[in-house]
Amino acid sequence: MEQFRQFSCLLFLLLVFTISSKQSITPVLSSSIKTHFDNRIIEAIEFRGNQHIPSESILRTMRLKQGDIYDKQKLEIDLDRIRALLYADQGYIRMRLGQPTLEDTNHGLRIVISIDEGIFLSVW
Repeated sequence: MEQFRQFSCLLFLLLVFTISSKQSITPVLSSSIKTHFDNRIIEAIEFRGNQHIPSESILRTMRLKQGDIYDKQKLEIDLDRIRALLYADQGYIRMRLGQPTLEDTNHGLRIVISIDEGIFLSVW
């Protein structure tokens, strides 16, 4: 019964996320365009605007890490993971991620991602 409840909750969240995301979608980086940031070492990944989920939790959700070589396709996948596996799973189904800002520094690439957590939805 508990598994059915969890499945129902996830299905509901996925449905609401799909419907609400069609209202206002912030485009992410196109994986077909090469930039001068390709093959740079990531110095830091920062988040702005997150109030309820700590940056450390968001970083643990991502596969791209500090010290890795920047790959925009991996970043796109990580943004989807943050939306679906972290925020939607925790009840923030209307959250939005801004276009990542890439800053070239002397020590590598800094990625800054703005977050609008939206409202929290409790199903139970």
